[in-house]
Amino acid sequence: MDIIFEIEKNKKFKLRVGAILIHKNRLLVAYDENNTYYQYLPGGKVGFGESFEECIKREIKEELNLDIKSLKEFCLYQGFFFNQYVKKDYHEVSMYYLIETEVQPWFEQEDVYFYEGERKLVFKWVDINELNKYNVLPKKIVDKIKDGNFNFNLITENNY
Repeated sequence: MDIIFEIEKNKKFKLRVGAILIHKNRLLVAYDENNTYYQYLPGGKVGFGESFEECIKREIKEELNLDIKSLKEFCLYQGFFFNQYVKKDYHEVSMYYLIETEVQPWFEQEDVYFYEGERKLVFKWVDINELNKYNVLPKKIVDKIKDGNFNFNLITENNY
């Protein structure tokens, strides 16, 4: 069972993990084909009883069919925001990891499509120097990547 629950009407708490996968100075971002309003870093919700490390390995295997060779803690994120797509307030806690995997032939493509059940996910390689042209969320994580700051820290983002 995923750790996401409604606190009260239109207010949710979510515990998730995210992956920072960089290849040739390009960052892999994702979005749902039905929601092009924003992009996000690959990952997903943590299951009850699942560690952050177990979760990121599972999510990357499920979404991209990749095995993680190495992972390094990047940041712990706590965000407070209104999700316009689902019209709800969120309190999100996420652990982000810098990951390495075996290079795949599709790493040379710009867009790659994978299915998660019926949901079509689009994964896109974006040049790190051009990230400001996209709406990749969370913004403070993107800024940290653009700055080349790979030291672990806590990031708080309050969009109210």
